[in-house]
Amino acid sequence: MRPFKRLENYLHVQTTASVKLTFDQMEGILGVPLPPEAVCQPEWWSNTVIDGSSPAMGWLPAFRRVSRVVPGEGVTFVRCRLSDPDFSVLRL
Repeated sequence: MRPFKRLENYLHVQTTASVKLTFDQMEGILGVPLPPEAVCQPEWWSNTVIDGSSPAMGWLPAFRRVSRVVPGEGVTFVRCRLSDPDFSVLRL
């Protein structure tokens, strides 16, 4: 299973356009601690996929992108369309 599959599954069933999660909530969803850089470096939450283990594989397949990161607090994900540029990696 991909490292962030549980986050993808959680986001996929959310019906709101925006989902705000604290880092503690995400760790609860994932069942493992986030890497330290995820909590303090907003760039870790890039909407770019480098390979199948990229963190973005936890939200892009759920048609979400990161819209806001507050270091030490959490992340906001927003719903997007498949036609958005962030999803080009999913159109193979």
